Amino acid sequence: MATKKEILEQATALTVQHKTPEAFNVALLALLAVATGGGSFKMEDVAVLDKDGKPAFILDSIFNKWVPVLDHTGKDVFYVKPDTTLGYSRWARVSESTRKAADKVFKATKDAVFKDLMAGDIDQAAAQKLMETAEATKSNLAVPAELCALAEKPEIGALAGVKLR
Repeated sequence: MATKKEILEQATALTVQHKTPEAFNVALLALLAVATGGGSFKMEDVAVLDKDGKPAFILDSIFNKWVPVLDHTGKDVFYVKPDTTLGYSRWARVSESTRKAADKVFKATKDAVFKDLMAGDIDQAAAQKLMETAEATKSNLAVPAELCALAEKPEIGALAGVKLR
């Protein structure tokens, strides 16, 4: 399968080869132009940068808390993504594993409630109540202690004790 860039190059070559009208070329190239992926954001809204412009804290998108990029041992707390503006994912590793575990429990609960409902072991009202409880539990995840998350955006001066890359 060709990449979008390769398709753009092939389309450009074809328009030159077949001497298509300029208006057509402009419209075609606009459709095929390589766009940057991902959502747009302001760096200062999602990261606290150190004096070198590197992220020291990132706003974790799962728990909406400020988390240091490196833990006390100097290991990355976030997934490294060098091809992005931020250089890291927007969720910490432990946040993602916590969310995935909650999703797994929710799915197992949903399957069990459905099975019990179909078998006649519980009625519709009990099934609804169980699902409401499961959804509330899934959406109210506790922030893991090892995340060292802060509710408020830290100031640059708060970086004194944080190891940076």
